[in-house]
Amino acid sequence: MRRGERFPNDQAQIVFSDPFVEYLESSLTFGQCEEVLAEVVALCANPAGSHPLSNRGSTDRLAGWNAVDVLNQEHRVVFASRIVNGVGLIEVLCAGPRRASAAYDLANALVASGALTHDEVIEIWQALTLLDVIAEQVGLDGWDYRPPAAPEGLIRAAVA
Repeated sequence: MRRGERFPNDQAQIVFSDPFVEYLESSLTFGQCEEVLAEVVALCANPAGSHPLSNRGSTDRLAGWNAVDVLNQEHRVVFASRIVNGVGLIEVLCAGPRRASAAYDLANALVASGALTHDEVIEIWQALTLLDVIAEQVGLDGWDYRPPAAPEGLIRAAVA
């Protein structure tokens, strides 16, 4: 999507590729993971991210993908955003350090290898939708639920 375009109700389905999940697990601390994921979720309100990517060289295949800078602009996340059947979709391809275009090199390799086809994205999206329905049916749909803070007296009693 281009700068200034919005998702319906600023909401989107977010799909993570395996390389992105591996980046979170192996390259970052828990706090950094939270920060990166918060930036990815913020793409729902700004689906263009920091800037669009292009095919700068003859081997690049990044036209149609966007990037967002994260972790004090030391890392980049490469993603695509679009509206499919009236629903926002953010496909997170990969992430990596900004130095030496590491994130772009990884993104080019993944796109060139065909690691993420349109049909695979649809299949993943359908599986995630099914998982959401199942989670709701068995009562696991509140994964981001945070209970209210303890009453003031209880906090003092626990600390004292």
